[in-house]
Parts: sequence; C-alpha cells; structure tokens
Amino acid sequence: TGDTESYFADPEGELIPAEFQSGEVMIYEPPVIYLSETMPVCVGEPVTITGIAYGTNPPLSYQWEYPTGYTTPNDPHFDSITMNYAGVYTLLVTDAMGCTDRQSITLQVFENPVALFHGQDTIVVDPGYILEAGEGHASYLWNTGETNDYIVIDTAGMYWVEMISGAGCYGIDSVYMRLVPPQCMFIPNAFTPNGDGLNDVFQAISACPVTYYKMYIYNRWGEKLFESNDISIGWDGTKNGVLCHGDAYVYLITYRVLENLGVEVQHTAAGILVLLR
Repeated sequence: TGDTESYFADPEGELIPAEFQSGEVMIYEPPVIYLSETMPVCVGEPVTITGIAYGTNPPLSYQWEYPTGYTTPNDPHFDSITMNYAGVYTLLVTDAMGCTDRQSITLQVFENPVALFHGQDTIVVDPGYILEAGEGHASYLWNTGETNDYIVIDTAGMYWVEMISGAGCYGIDSVYMRLVPPQCMFIPNAFTPNGDGLNDVFQAISACPVTYYKMYIYNRWGEKLFESNDISIGWDGTKNGVLCHGDAYVYLITYRVLENLGVEVQHTAAGILVLLR
C-alpha cells in the first residue's frame, strides 16, 4: 500500500529497505464432487459407484481410493458384491489448475435374508407343525398366500417363502415337508378283568377310521383263546366262558385304517399283554 504503511524488519526490529510492486492474484473455484454419504446394497447385486464432479477449469481427473488402499481412475464396479467390499471409498478430483475436491462414500453391504430352515431339503414332522421363517424381516410371502413369519403344516408338500429385510434385500427359501403317519391305533399291554368297570376288557382303540380289523389272542403255548372281527369287541379274559389265569398272553392284530388324505393303509401289530387278577 505504500512505503510508509508496509515494511520489513529484521529480528532486532530494524527496518529493511524494500521495493514494492503491484500485481494480481488469481483465485479459482475448485471442482465440486456430487456423491452420497452412504450407498446400501445387498449381497450378490451388481454395483457401480459413480463419481460426478463439476468444475470451471476442465479437464477434470478422477482418482478413487478403495478401503484396501488400492487406487484407480475408474469408478468402482462389482459384478456381484460381497461383504468383503464394504467400507469407505474416497474420490479425489483435480482440475487443470491443480484445484481439488475430495469426498467419501460408505458402501454398506447387507446380507440377504434366509429362513430358519435354510439348508434343509426335507423336514419330517407331525401334522400341526409350525414352520418358521424367522422374525425380524420387513415382509414375508409364502406360497400358501400367508404373510406371517410362520405357517402351520397340515399337508405334506413343498413350501417356500419370500422375504424382504429391513434393508430391502430379497431372499427365498424352500423345503419339502413330510408328515409322520398318525399313530392311529393304541394297544394296551395289560388289563384287569375283575368286574370293577375299569380295564375289564382287552381291546385296541383307533383314532382313525377302521376299514378292516382282525384280532387273535394266544396263550404262551400257542393255543388260540379268542378272536374278533370288530374293534369294539375285545377279550374279557375267558376261554369258552371259563376265566383264564393271570398270566402273559400274545395278541396279533391286523387292521386297515384311513390315514392322510383318505389313503387306506394296512398294519399288523403283535405283542405281549398281561392279564392281572
């Protein structure tokens, strides 16, 4: 501004003669990068992080730095993203005047949802089994049309569920459900034919419709003591009206019942029963 308003001084404060010249300082606007702070993606998706910048002094040069330290002028691209690629990616843009801008974006990689039964091809269960997909996802859709995180299995067959996580990731799992044949026939192993009205008759009880029934009772020497073609008619512990001794006896029962979906199935049961006096 002038030789009396601006000056140089040495460490002791003595003025140093100086010559002053006027000049211009050029100030350039640096480039500006347009980049989101975060980018959420799902495992397996193709991903490209696109860097966009504007500057008044082209051309602009780009340099990306990966979380691993790797650098490249190309936008990061992954054909199938994995958890290993998660992290912070930094873009440095430089214009023709050497001005720069630096911005970072965090790549968030989320796992796709999987059902609790994931990895199982077949599950054998009793009717009424609750098949769970697992809690915590944003939505569910079963091939039965239900939208809960579980369904009740009463019929054998293939079941699948589509799930969308809170992060918007998609997953699907399927499993074949096999039902254990119902235990239609209950056969006791002892009875007390003493006339007290409790367990006086040895007979089978069926929870399924019976289409055929045949029961034989033998003593320990193989002598047939009783037979019945009707499940409602059991053995009262006698032979030809004579009381049999308290002992172990053998039963042989052949029967056919209607099981799942009305299928007729034949069974044979044999075992030891005890007559208690």
